[in-house]
Amino acid sequence: MSRPVPWPWVALGGAVVAFWIMLAAAGGGVVEGFGLTISLSPAGAAAAAGTALLGGSSAPSRADTLAAALAGMLLLPIAVAVAASGEDARPLVAVLVLVAGLGVTAGGRHRAARLRAVALAGVGTALLGAAVVAADQTGHVLTATGPAFGTPMVAGGALLALAGAGGSVGVPALKPLLVVGLLAGVVSASSVGDLWVPLLVGAAAIGIAAVRPAAAFGLFAIAVAALPGAQPAASLIAAGVIVAIALDRDWAVVATLPGLIAMVETLTLPGPLAPRVIVAGTAIALSVVIASDLFARRTRPRTAQEGSRLATTVDLAALPRAGPRRAERHRIPALVVAAWLLVAPGTWSWAGETRLGDYDAGAGRAVAVAALILVGLACADQFHALRRPTMSG
Repeated sequence: MSRPVPWPWVALGGAVVAFWIMLAAAGGGVVEGFGLTISLSPAGAAAAAGTALLGGSSAPSRADTLAAALAGMLLLPIAVAVAASGEDARPLVAVLVLVAGLGVTAGGRHRAARLRAVALAGVGTALLGAAVVAADQTGHVLTATGPAFGTPMVAGGALLALAGAGGSVGVPALKPLLVVGLLAGVVSASSVGDLWVPLLVGAAAIGIAAVRPAAAFGLFAIAVAALPGAQPAASLIAAGVIVAIALDRDWAVVATLPGLIAMVETLTLPGPLAPRVIVAGTAIALSVVIASDLFARRTRPRTAQEGSRLATTVDLAALPRAGPRRAERHRIPALVVAAWLLVAPGTWSWAGETRLGDYDAGAGRAVAVAALILVGLACADQFHALRRPTMSG
């Protein structure tokens, strides 16, 4: 049985994530020091929060895994925030090399999966680093001005996303690389072309959907970003993927729902028809493959307990790992962020204009009504149990 993660580690991870989220909500900020002035945008702070969330979702057990986890939770978010804010991305490449190097010794559940994750991280870092270093005309920022720089960025981003999406099966310490991969892919997808990225990346997403649902939606976010005006929707999908990987639950891909709803609206915007058809078809195929895999398992029907007013018993133990166990309390911050993303994605203004105000209002009402129904059922069931005659009565 796994030992519970120490509460100080949980508190540290939650505090770091909360700091970056508050900075994003405050509209970013300016950092001055060592003769440098760096402006951090809300999107950059939000990307750093996602990186820290993934870094804190790994439970370090040895000194080498602790070093890798600290680098992913404290050091990499700073480099991500700077690069995502339009500043020099070369420090990010240097930190990527460090995190990937620490991941070599950080361990994993299976040797083959560990080697595969480290190889993907190495190749992805090399491609992304080459594109950033070669882009001297744009100041080495994490943007692509054409296919020459956009193609290696998209390819490197996809590989880094796959390396980070390995989760507990691959190298847990590499999970923060998911944010870097999604960031690079989303910001550079449109520079490659609105046809090849949805076609190739979408096909890859469908190919791995049954094995790694969250990773498939991560690639799909890159494919969506290739459409004109679809970066906000792609960013929300990417945020849902980050939460799903942090929770390490297949069902957590439901966190991509707000981004998928925002994507539907972008499909109605004027523009080339073929890429939109490809993206829509990929979304349908992903939904079918993932849903058929998640709901393939059937549970035997349970009868209601005597004296219960519910039609069937609610067996929490039968739910498929619905939430963090005691040994996984380091995932509590991810659970909070997932609830926030599902209930009020319209408040994530740093993702861009998504027009999800109606979704927020409807989700809030649905949560309130569901809570009232559950409380009412619980009270009714308890009241009936108290009134039930007993042998002593």
